[in-house]
Amino acid sequence: MLNRDHGVCRVSHHQRPRDFSAESRRTAFTMIELVVVIMIIGLLATLAVISFGGTVDRYQLSRAVETIEMFDARARRDARASRRIVRTTIDRDDNRLVIESDEPSAQYRIPRRVEIREIRVPRRAVVGSEFDVEFDREGRSVTYAIELKRGNMSRWMLVLGASGQVLTLASEREVDEILSL
Repeated sequence: MLNRDHGVCRVSHHQRPRDFSAESRRTAFTMIELVVVIMIIGLLATLAVISFGGTVDRYQLSRAVETIEMFDARARRDARASRRIVRTTIDRDDNRLVIESDEPSAQYRIPRRVEIREIRVPRRAVVGSEFDVEFDREGRSVTYAIELKRGNMSRWMLVLGASGQVLTLASEREVDEILSL
């Protein structure tokens, strides 16, 4: 149909329906592409979870070390303040640290899922689930080492009996060298 207004010839035509099948083939994902994308997302999610798990393990081990440091410092302080012997217990099965002194007993808890694997004192390993540490009137104790484990990570900490200084050690060999002195 021709429309002749003002000397201009315009052709009007009806729009034809588009061929969507050809267009959709160019813009849509194939099933293989979709499966590959889903596999890549799954792989990245798995790597993120593994990386996050290691971060959580390190954090929980650090919290356990801090808890033992606070426990030891409190026992030493109580012994010096009261000028009496203070007895403490480290319960490996229950992840509990207990201070028995003239003050109300104090309890500390190692974070869940952190295991106290081993406790050592100079020239011997501690057998059994409970380890008793005695602090004298000056706040001194025996030097002791504790191995903490969470997941596939472990950490040794050594508490020097005379000062209460805490060393975090990387290997059992380092612990044995210091305890044999």
